[in-house]
Order: sequence, then structure tokens, then C-alpha cells
Amino acid sequence: MKHSQVKNLAKNLIACVMMLGFMACAPMSKKSYLEKYDDFISEISDNYQTYDDKTWKKQAEKYENFSGKWYDKFEDEFTLKDQISIRANQAKWYYYRNLKSATSTVKQLLDALDIKGIKKQIQYYIDNNMQNDLQKLYEDAQKAGKDAQKAVAEILEELNVKIEELQK
Repeated sequence: MKHSQVKNLAKNLIACVMMLGFMACAPMSKKSYLEKYDDFISEISDNYQTYDDKTWKKQAEKYENFSGKWYDKFEDEFTLKDQISIRANQAKWYYYRNLKSATSTVKQLLDALDIKGIKKQIQYYIDNNMQNDLQKLYEDAQKAGKDAQKAVAEILEELNVKIEELQK
């Protein structure tokens, strides 16, 4: 075998191994999706206090799979019970993801015992971070509203109730 053939063979082998590794992580059924999602959230709840920014970034990428393409793959198979479990996991994700920063903010406020210090911190927050936080809160609320609307529509559909009948 020539050097170039060996090199091409090695590249193809590496690509196959990477593809198999990715496929091993992706859930192959609704049941495995739900189990892996529960395991992921359990891992977060057990370890969130030790995560640094790099780890949170990796976990956020995993979460995007659960809330995006993997969810989409099994979306038509989810029962009402499954939807409730998924929404609970979403809420837990946002809780743990934001808990550390919220705890840090509260600690900073408590450390500032003098009124002038608190006033300066509040003013700094208003001047620098508040608009971004309000925008993120607004976006999250919009997404939650859409998710809730979709879940209610699915429930009504499962119950064979037409929305128009409720509006009479």
C-alpha cells in the first residue's frame, strides 16, 4: 500500500469512529431520549456547583440537542405524561443554569452592607446589565408562552376538543 492510500484509509477510519461515537450519544428511541434527558438533568443537579464556564458551555450544547433536534425527532410520539416530564426537565435546566449567577448576585448584594454601596451596585446593574437581563427574560417568557400554548393545543387535540368550541 502506498503512503497516500494508508493516509486515506486512516482518515476514513477516523471519520467512521467519530460518526459511531456521535450515533452512540444520540437517542435511538423515545424511551432512550427520555431516559438520557433525565440522566442529563440529574448530572446537572448533582454537579452544577462545580461547573466552570467551559463546562457550562459543553452542557449547554448537550441541552440544545435535547431541546432541539432530538426533541424534534420524537415530538410526534410524546404523550401528555412525556410532555410534562420534558417541561419539568426544561425548568430544572434553567433553574440550575441560572442558580449560580443568581446566588453570586445575592451574595454580592449582601456583602455590600452600606446603603451607598448597594445604591452603586444597583445603579451599575441598571446602567450595564439590566436591559440585557430584561430582554432575555422577555425572550424566555415568549418561548415559555409558545411552549405552553403548544402543550395546551396538544392536550386539547388528545382530548378531541376543538378550540373553537371553547370560544363559544
